[in-house]
Amino acid sequence: MKYSYVGKHSAEEISEMLIHSLGAEEVKRILADIDIINRRSGDTVKYFMLILEGLKAA
Repeated sequence: MKYSYVGKHSAEEISEMLIHSLGAEEVKRILADIDIINRRSGDTVKYFMLILEGLKAA
């Protein structure tokens, strides 16, 4: 995952931006949500992209 990219940013860079923007506790909650969505065979990529769009708009 470390070498995965979303646009021009690596997964590691995005993780750091999320922690900086939202704080570690909120990122933990998001990861827990993603885990639940994944266990239910949901669309975790869409959820994550919605989060990124929200951050971009903020």
